[in-house]
Amino acid sequence: FTCLNTGVWNGSLTCSRISCGALSAALPANAITASCPSTLFGDICSAGCRSGFQHTNTSSTFYQCNSTGQWVGNIQCVRSDCGALAVPNTNSLQVCNVTTTTATCTPQCNIGYVPANSTFTCTDAAVWSGTLNCVPKDCGSLAPLIPVNASYSSCPNTTFGSTCTAFCLDGFLGSATSVPTYTCNSSGLWSGNIVCVRKNCGALAIPHTNSLAVCNVTTSTAQCTPSCDIGYMQNSSTYVCTNDGVWNGSLVCQLKDCGPLVQPILPNNSLATCNNTLVGAVCTAKCDTGYTMTNLSQPTYSCNLEAQWVGNIICTKVGCGQLPIPNTNSLSVCTTTTFAASCSPTCDVGFVSNSSTFTCMDNGVWSGSLTCSRVDCGVLNVTSRNAALVNCSTSLFGD
Repeated sequence: FTCLNTGVWNGSLTCSRISCGALSAALPANAITASCPSTLFGDICSAGCRSGFQHTNTSSTFYQCNSTGQWVGNIQCVRSDCGALAVPNTNSLQVCNVTTTTATCTPQCNIGYVPANSTFTCTDAAVWSGTLNCVPKDCGSLAPLIPVNASYSSCPNTTFGSTCTAFCLDGFLGSATSVPTYTCNSSGLWSGNIVCVRKNCGALAIPHTNSLAVCNVTTSTAQCTPSCDIGYMQNSSTYVCTNDGVWNGSLVCQLKDCGPLVQPILPNNSLATCNNTLVGAVCTAKCDTGYTMTNLSQPTYSCNLEAQWVGNIICTKVGCGQLPIPNTNSLSVCTTTTFAASCSPTCDVGFVSNSSTFTCMDNGVWSGSLTCSRVDCGVLNVTSRNAALVNCSTSLFGD
């Protein structure tokens, strides 16, 4: 440029932005250009992954054309993941352990199911392609396997894993070797074997009672009246051995309840949290805040057979000890030194301070602050003509 005698610059300069060229040339093989309206210096374009791929969380989809004509960006594409293939009643979770695009696997139906297998493929859309519907084998009707002195309840389901319970007819009882529950096994066959013999009611074993001791005659028409064990609510019921070989009667024994572990069982300065208050339950008591257990305490309470809590916690107030504050009457006015006690000591004569109240806290420490300072008499002015101040370096009480 030249400055002319007319005071005007003479010359021409036009600056054009550098071009970075097509974005596709800077992208990895598994990526494509998504949007790139301009490829000049400072322009920003976006990239995306090819079908069947997805960009990682640590990569960016944006590229910018820099001053040297280079695209700056870093998209990282990995194969899309179809996720775990959970086909019901198959081994798909075990055999389909590669779950990215193009992966294939052939899960098989579990034992007891048909058909055998089918191939699945992880598509570019990150969706498994394939179908396998495993249905359980059918064992058919149970009727041909049941003896003439037995029958069975309705069995609406006769496929693999299903069970049907057979029972002896009136006057018969299943033998010790009888297996009245039939199960449809993996081969599509019923397994089970009910064997019925003439009935006996057998031992009457009612939980938490003396039934085994008092019900020792177990043939039809026999009667007995068991009662609940100690520690259970006492009630009774008469049982009869019917002609069907079944005991007829009802007795449910429930543990006695000691009730809540609260005052007056516990002293007023303690508490306990109990999840269970029935016979045999154990609860641990503790002292309230500001109290501590004595060596004679028995803080573990148990609910005994008589439904009474047994234990003994003894709590005393936490002590803060004497409050010896220098130059005060604290030892005489702060005579109560246990938890929650409070007092307001004052400074001795010749000392000055703001008043303060002290409180004995639950951690055994006094809370409060009081500092007594000696009274200041000020400057000593000597007014007598025949007197002079010889030495007076301090003016506090007692000096």
